[in-house]
Amino acid sequence: MNSETLARISQVLEPIIAALSRLKGAGYWLFIAGLAILGIVGLILLAKLIVMVIRIVPNLTVGQFVKLLILTAVILIIAGLLI
Repeated sequence: MNSETLARISQVLEPIIAALSRLKGAGYWLFIAGLAILGIVGLILLAKLIVMVIRIVPNLTVGQFVKLLILTAVILIIAGLLI
């Protein structure tokens, strides 16, 4: 990551961190619990998606497989640009 990306990320995270620093007691722990639940649900959905893709790939035609590869490449390119 270059310094511009880090500066943008810090600008976005700064208000969030300021808001979290004001949380104390039960509010803080409720926020952490909610964040943990969202993280667990996200991981479960990701695992389910990976299993579905693994089950579908052997039944794809050549054209469908090429489309899947192109879609995967586009997703990786976008993720690389964001990172």
